[in-house]
Amino acid sequence: MIYYNNRNWILMLMRLRGSIALSVSPQVMMLTGVGFIAALSNALDDDFDLTIPSDFHQYLSVGLGFLLVVRVFTAYTRYWQALMGMQKMSACARLLAVQASNWVEGTDEKAKKDRAEIQRLTFLTYAIVMQDLRDERNLRLFSKSLITREERDRLEKIRVRPPVVFQWLYARIANTSRQARLVEVRMTSMFATVRQFLTSWSEADAIVSTPFPFPFAQMVKVYVFLYSLLLPFSFMSTFQWMTPVASGLIGYFLFGIDAIAVEIENPFGYDINDLPVDEMLSRIEEQTRRIIEMRDGIDTLPQHSIRRSEKEQSFAFDDVMASEKSMRRWLSGRGLIETGGPASTTAQAPADRPTAEAVDSILGDISTDRGI
Repeated sequence: MIYYNNRNWILMLMRLRGSIALSVSPQVMMLTGVGFIAALSNALDDDFDLTIPSDFHQYLSVGLGFLLVVRVFTAYTRYWQALMGMQKMSACARLLAVQASNWVEGTDEKAKKDRAEIQRLTFLTYAIVMQDLRDERNLRLFSKSLITREERDRLEKIRVRPPVVFQWLYARIANTSRQARLVEVRMTSMFATVRQFLTSWSEADAIVSTPFPFPFAQMVKVYVFLYSLLLPFSFMSTFQWMTPVASGLIGYFLFGIDAIAVEIENPFGYDINDLPVDEMLSRIEEQTRRIIEMRDGIDTLPQHSIRRSEKEQSFAFDDVMASEKSMRRWLSGRGLIETGGPASTTAQAPADRPTAEAVDSILGDISTDRGI
């Protein structure tokens, strides 16, 4: 997910990272070429008129506007529902940790173990749910403190894993109640929290497993393509040699709207505009752990971790490379490092400036810290 300053509209206009400009550039170039052909035919051939009446596109504009509005509105609705689902699951995980910290009675080691186990299973459930929404399968990315070998062996044989982990969480809460460490009314309340957790996952899973209807998506693309392809021939006599520019701009807007819908309709992936799943995983792990430690003592629980998958590492590497270029430009603009050709890298830097090798070392440390 990209965080940006909505008030700095100049920077937003110039920024390419995260925009749909590059993804629609082939269509824009194609329509610019069609516009040039239309302008050339208008200038050279008076006997064979290729002009299309403007009324034709006016009639088509009504249907095109309806299709694009429905397409984008539906995609944004899916994005918003996915965000709300993730927020609900995060809230349920935090609430379970609070309930376990305050409602599981006892100060002995067994009581502490019960609270720690509920926290571990809560975060494991959250992690398995997010992995399922991303269609991932590798359980070896989880640390040994988060998942036992028996649990991993059992889950590796199952295709849809979240219901099994939810059952483990239910069973652990019930077992704590049977040991007289959790009164029944509080156990029922914790069951309700787990049920809300499960319901939120089901809603998010419906977004991932149910694609946008193919006939509708196909009709939008066909409609936009034919409309944009024929449009230059309706205004070539008016724009003349500016027809290629007008065709490219209109193509950018029309294809860009559809590209936005494609970009946001399934936000649980690794695209730059998808939801910050990895950030939420780290936050939920730390928050639930700290909630339990407030009851049983600081640093009494192991820190559970999840390594990056290969696909996730490739996206993170791209982010670091973009950050590296930005950092080098920033340091160079303030005269802190030498830039340019090979001679500049070997030039003697002033004593108060970090060398290029030092900057490389800093950037390498940043990459290492991000798990790349």
